[in-house]
Amino acid sequence: MLKNYLKIALRNIRNKKFYSLLNLLGLSIGITAGVLIIIYVQDELSYDQFHPNIENKYVAGLDGKMGNQEIMGIHTPPVMAGIILEETPGIQSVTRTYNAGDIVFRKDDQVFTEKSVYWADSTFFDFFGFELMQGDPETVLDSPNKVVLTESAATKYFGSENPIGQTISVGNDQSSYEVTGITADPPHNTHFEFDILLSFSSIDYSRSTQWLSNSINTYLEVNPNVSISEIEESFDELVTKYVGPQMEQFMGATIEQMEAQGNQYGYFAFPILDLHLHASGMVSAFKAPSDITYVYIFSVIGFFLILIACVNFMNLYTASASGRAKEVGLRKTLGAERNSMMTQFLFESILYVLLAAILSVFLIYLILPWFNSLSGKMLTLQIFTEPWFLGTMSGLIIIIGLIAGSYPAFYLTSFSPVDVLKGRVRRGAQSSGFRSTLVVGQFFISIGLIACTILVNQQLQFMQNKNLGFNKEQSIVLTNTSRLDNNREPFKEELLSDTRVLAASYTTFTIPGTQNVTVFQRPETDSDYIMAMYYADHDHREALGFEMAEGRYFSEDFPTDSSAIVINQTAVQELGLEDPVGQEIIFPGNDNRVYDVIGVMKDFNFQSLRDEIMPLAIVLTETANEMIVRFQSEDPRDAVNMITSTWDEYSGGEPVDYTFLDDDFDELFREEQRLGAVFTAFTIIAIFIACLGLLGLSAYMAERRTQEIGIRKVMGATVPNILGLLSVEFLKLIGIAFLLAIPISWYFIQNWLQGFAYRTEISPMIFVFTALATIGIVLVTISWQTLKAAFMNPVRSIKTE
Repeated sequence: MLKNYLKIALRNIRNKKFYSLLNLLGLSIGITAGVLIIIYVQDELSYDQFHPNIENKYVAGLDGKMGNQEIMGIHTPPVMAGIILEETPGIQSVTRTYNAGDIVFRKDDQVFTEKSVYWADSTFFDFFGFELMQGDPETVLDSPNKVVLTESAATKYFGSENPIGQTISVGNDQSSYEVTGITADPPHNTHFEFDILLSFSSIDYSRSTQWLSNSINTYLEVNPNVSISEIEESFDELVTKYVGPQMEQFMGATIEQMEAQGNQYGYFAFPILDLHLHASGMVSAFKAPSDITYVYIFSVIGFFLILIACVNFMNLYTASASGRAKEVGLRKTLGAERNSMMTQFLFESILYVLLAAILSVFLIYLILPWFNSLSGKMLTLQIFTEPWFLGTMSGLIIIIGLIAGSYPAFYLTSFSPVDVLKGRVRRGAQSSGFRSTLVVGQFFISIGLIACTILVNQQLQFMQNKNLGFNKEQSIVLTNTSRLDNNREPFKEELLSDTRVLAASYTTFTIPGTQNVTVFQRPETDSDYIMAMYYADHDHREALGFEMAEGRYFSEDFPTDSSAIVINQTAVQELGLEDPVGQEIIFPGNDNRVYDVIGVMKDFNFQSLRDEIMPLAIVLTETANEMIVRFQSEDPRDAVNMITSTWDEYSGGEPVDYTFLDDDFDELFREEQRLGAVFTAFTIIAIFIACLGLLGLSAYMAERRTQEIGIRKVMGATVPNILGLLSVEFLKLIGIAFLLAIPISWYFIQNWLQGFAYRTEISPMIFVFTALATIGIVLVTISWQTLKAAFMNPVRSIKTE
């Protein structure tokens, strides 16, 4: 019996090649896109799941507020780990990591600058689940000057040799470190990516007792029977006991007095499992996290794509099946049982879906590299071996097949053969109400995706083109210029002597970001204020190109500028200064040093456009380790070659590391760029699938109305009349879909834009363009079938029936 069902199903597929092709193509593309998004979402949700007891592990963070500025970051003092392990009940273990920044490593004649380097405690490999391939997890980092390399790093420095026991030079002072362990390269789905780990005990900072120096990542494992709220309550006690006295010494005010001013200072515990998707907006030393919002968005898009494909399949299948009423009547007349015919229709429908699913596997295999490039992922086909995925796909095939095949299976087979053969069932079988609803649903989703895609890309264009208040174009950032040693000034002078270099500035802080946030005070008040602060030389304003609102920038003509400070307009508002130039600001962190305000900068965006501009202060220095070089050249490579060759001349063989400032800013909204690219790609797919269905339905309608068209032409109807007749029904459905989709898409995109401090406006013209684009797509899609029907010879049309 099954063989007979298969034979009949294949025969029907072969006899209706056009509809079969549309069905298979639309459904397979929909399943392919949906599965790709499932793989993406599953990967996003898998971050850090491989660590043992990860559900009980947290990272401590700082939550502070002074004045109108709030800081929430995954940073704590070095001394915190030992104290909480000793004094906080319920904490089973702790470990610390500290971002080492860019460090030079040397092995024989090989010199590399490593960027993913961390100092780590001896408990690191007991706490985390990273695979240690060689070495004892208890001892690899238990004493100074020990280093653990990843497999990639070990191969880079030692080739095929066994590196255990060998030494490698670290840092500008070329300290000798012993290789004590080799770890597998960290998987991509972790918040903590590293190439090299150095024993934390190698540096004095690991033994610091300062509670107000927050730059360490403190991890803790909590007893499952202890609530995290109890742990955080104990943190409050530590703040009173340890932070309070140092705060009073540093700030001249007690914790109670600070809180009375509306300020706050405390620590919290944040689940490690949430670091990737729920830590957006927090300051951290880790790679830029993703956002759970995008997981929701992609999940919805994936669901809608599969839904559109399923709706499209059901629409076409029921349309083509409605023409099989005579087949049902004849088979019943010849003695076929209803159950047998029901099974045949359902089997045929499931076979369609199964063939589409098989085709989608091949499409996924071909498309996955492109999708990885689009999404910035390293996804694999391993998901196809997961039992839950195989079960989901099997269930999906059966469900879609049963729903699509239910109409012919239960409706057409319910009539008597006499009614069917006399044509009494024909009108009901051709009823278009259900199919019209499906078309509206398809284009409701497609129109919403078009509008959202336009708005997402408009916000991206806004961020890329917004005037930030300084010049980020044609600017190179050189890092770790301390390698130049005594040649720092000669190097700078040599650069400035080249006509291609417009300005060069040493600074401690290369935007974007807020690496150093500190507290300032006004002499006449007891209030404390948080400001971002960094040091720069006399040429910094010229290098960045920001403008002054009042006063002046640092000048070599004023020796007293060594005790001067330049602040931005937001800092003036934060401090409540009516006439800022000439007033004094106290920096408690530098022995209550008093700075004179000599100038006010116009606000410029030195952070992500998601954030409001915060108060900023610049202090003069000539000994910073970073350099910004602004150049003019038609070919940036020409300027880069000149700068690197000059570096080689003055650095004595030290490696040069640089980035482009505009690239650094683009990195801030890389997730939004990927969102825009994914939106665009899957919107095109959604429209394509919907248009496949529209193409099939237009062909079906033209076929069913052949006699009507012939009669109308005989009665004098013109080709435009016929085109309007066949098109107006589809355009009505598109109009309904548009009216439903626009307010909903506007609501969701408006909520998404609220996450940006600086955002584009939603113009009504976007929705007008969406409507015109949709109408154009629909008319182009159905034009072939409608024109074919309109130009058909009316005699032939009438004879068709």
